[in-house]
Amino acid sequence: MGLKPAWGATASILTLATLLVLLPSTLGACKQFSSGSSAAGQKEAQRRLVEGRDALENGQYDDAVRAFQAALLIVPYDVQLYVLMARAQQQSGNDSAAILSLKQAGSMAQAEEPTLKRQIAEVYQKTGQTRKAIQMFSELQGIHQMSDGELINLARLKAQVGQYDSAFQTLETIQLKRPDDPDAKVLESEIWLLSGQEVLAAKLMDRLAQQLPSSTPVRLLRARYFLKSGYPVLAEKELKALPEASLKEEDVLDFKARLMNELGRHAEAKESLQQLLKAHSQNPRLLARLAETELLSGNAQQAQAWVEQALALKPQFPWALYVRARALEMQGFEGRAEKEYDEVLKADPDFAPALSRLWRVEEQQGNKGEAMATLERLLLSKQASIPEKVELARLYAENKTNLGRGRKLIEEALRMEPTNPKYLSLQSRFKQVEGPHEPTIIRGPRHSR
Repeated sequence: MGLKPAWGATASILTLATLLVLLPSTLGACKQFSSGSSAAGQKEAQRRLVEGRDALENGQYDDAVRAFQAALLIVPYDVQLYVLMARAQQQSGNDSAAILSLKQAGSMAQAEEPTLKRQIAEVYQKTGQTRKAIQMFSELQGIHQMSDGELINLARLKAQVGQYDSAFQTLETIQLKRPDDPDAKVLESEIWLLSGQEVLAAKLMDRLAQQLPSSTPVRLLRARYFLKSGYPVLAEKELKALPEASLKEEDVLDFKARLMNELGRHAEAKESLQQLLKAHSQNPRLLARLAETELLSGNAQQAQAWVEQALALKPQFPWALYVRARALEMQGFEGRAEKEYDEVLKADPDFAPALSRLWRVEEQQGNKGEAMATLERLLLSKQASIPEKVELARLYAENKTNLGRGRKLIEEALRMEPTNPKYLSLQSRFKQVEGPHEPTIIRGPRHSR
């Protein structure tokens, strides 16, 4: 059965995977509670605490929130109760309430502030509020409360939002202590890639692959690089070189699903995603990816069901909106698909999959100028693949505009594939369009005799 032209979206609240560390199983002695509460009140607060913890462990997050709220009515200044309630609120999908609870806890317990600040930052990171997460993690770095793993995470977040110099500065704090730290070296390659310095990144990745042939982070980074550059077969080769033990890791399964879809092996992609969903059944990103896989497999009705489930968990989620737009495009509703892709980009202006499809739809509809502008957005976001850079160069040549940039894009592609006939043909075309380069004449100031 085919999809209807417009898919419905059910509004609900986002439910995320666990982020906050579960606190000790009891709050301990009465010192945990307000000294002003009666013995009966303390007993009732303890009962509500146990009730809340049981509900939390059993996945009954709304019941847990209500139990912790009841306990806080009796002991309103208990810090750990606020932290437990924040965990329940986050698991129920109410991230803003979780952050508020953590902030309330932080305002009451200065001694525990770094721990609470870290938990707030983690909530920001998992809910996509990357810049706020960076700000809070940076405050922890400023008071020397960051582990090496957390510093690497902070450097990666900075690189993701384009703060490349700051990312390298954060990474240096580890590399100065341990110049050959493998995790830091992998991230260094990643930052070079994100900043557009692909030659430097490739050289470093090649060296790391020789030094650490069995390293999962190295192999996975190389695989991602090859897939992004338009070489899925080479990406699969890197995946096959991974140690057997790492094949069930979440990052590996997630990447494998992307790669298998790119290779048209949708059944294998679905298998990887279903393994991930066993542990993260309420993850909207995984649900949207599964919806995309079902769509590419021709199971439009099941794809729609997964999209609606993802949007119920997180309204306006870019991945889910993207799949809905992709479905319209595949059915031939290019005009409606274009509007849906625009909606995706309102939710996330740099969402690469939507940009990658949108320029194609625009060109199919004869809007070459818009297609060129969309490809430029993709290029500026550092997310354009080599084939997409070539397509942008082609549009420049056809429209006789930005010829210098177009020529550089083709030269970059030819460094990857020196004998590619399409690239060589386009390079010849640029030479014809641009004509011979005239020598640059530098004139000095005139002097009168």
